[in-house]
Amino acid sequence: VKYLPYGFPDNSLASSNLEKANLFASNLENRLSPHPNFLTRSHYSNIEASILNTLPICLPIKHTSLSEVLNIIKNLNNKSPGHDLITNTIARYLPKKAILLLTYIYNSILRLSYIPPIWKHSVIILIYKPGKPPDQPSSYRPITLLPTFSKILEKIILKRIYPIINDKQIIPNAQFGFRSKHSSLHQLHRLVDTIASSLEQKNVCSEVFLDVAQAFDRVWHEGILFKLLFLPTPLFLLLKWYKYTIIM
Repeated sequence: VKYLPYGFPDNSLASSNLEKANLFASNLENRLSPHPNFLTRSHYSNIEASILNTLPICLPIKHTSLSEVLNIIKNLNNKSPGHDLITNTIARYLPKKAILLLTYIYNSILRLSYIPPIWKHSVIILIYKPGKPPDQPSSYRPITLLPTFSKILEKIILKRIYPIINDKQIIPNAQFGFRSKHSSLHQLHRLVDTIASSLEQKNVCSEVFLDVAQAFDRVWHEGILFKLLFLPTPLFLLLKWYKYTIIM
């Protein structure tokens, strides 16, 4: 597959490695860009202003500990490494002194609400989708490989955000995607149970299924950040850093 030419939108072919790379880059840029703005400009500006305005000072984020970092590293899977080629296996074999230094770095990040830009840099590999035309860029699924130390930081941040989100019941009970101990099988059980209950009560039961293409890839990031304004300021600033820091 990798030796096939790939088609541009105008039906011309990209045959050199540089042409293929540029074609895939253009395709990914389009697929990973937010949907065209369907909101009024004033509403969009108000949302963006709310995000960018200075937030009130509050208590700092709870620091991490050596034991927490060690536990996260212990439970890392064996996925491929990011651009620095430091694998999860290497992280597991680091001496205790190195993990302690990492803990200092993570605590500095939590204290300053600053994430090293290099930890946002990722490597994208393309996996062919079986049954799709192999000469079309859209027939390949992008997989993002992040640095191991960046993924550890994400888990530390998530452990501090998730209890707040649960306490405020931000995630609807009907949502099963991207939730721990929730799967499509659980959602199917819920659906079947709802249908069965409706039929037992002799009610009319109708179902509407909507599949939003690239919903996660093209989500409105500013809108999500706006919904997270209730988070403690340092946590919110960390998340905002992911959005507004440009990697050179």
